[in-house]
Amino acid sequence: MALMADPLSLPYVSGPGREGTVGQITITNATATARPLTVIFLDNLGRASVWTSPVVAPMGSFSRAVSNIAPLAQPPIDPAARSVSVIADYTPHGMTLSYSEGLTGASSQDDFSAACMLTSAAVTPGADNPTAAHVPVSPTISPPVANCDSMTMDMGCSM
Repeated sequence: MALMADPLSLPYVSGPGREGTVGQITITNATATARPLTVIFLDNLGRASVWTSPVVAPMGSFSRAVSNIAPLAQPPIDPAARSVSVIADYTPHGMTLSYSEGLTGASSQDDFSAACMLTSAAVTPGADNPTAAHVPVSPTISPPVANCDSMTMDMGCSM
């Protein structure tokens, strides 16, 4: 849950081994200083790779397809990796990651940065509980849905 709400992590990104889709990471720099961003990729088999982006201009952004990042990471992201989690190294406030994906050959992509975001209910004061505070209920973490990594689910993903 915390990773899904974090602007410096993406819990699901199509890896270079995912056929039929093109995934793209965008780094946005909403600061007044040009800087790169170091990103850690953890693939679906638990292997970690590190990549540092080119310098992102102040108030600018930089986008690159995951398949183009894969050979540049150290060690390179395995070409067969079907999915990766993406976590930025320490960076100043104002730098964010986003992710878009589309079908290979399609003219557009959809933003999937928070596709599996879950919301939790809140306890609200009412006639049956007049003294209750507005306290969020902690959600129960459940295992991933079998098709959650396909990005074709009906937004019922529970990661």
